[in-house]
Amino acid sequence: MLSDCLIELLCSCVVSWFVGEGFHIG
Repeated sequence: MLSDCLIELLCSCVVSWFVGEGFHIG
């Protein structure tokens, strides 16, 4: 389904952003 694809994209984007921010803070 399209919603599942969007959710997966959002999750991967949020995770990558969170990891990147964590590295910046660290």
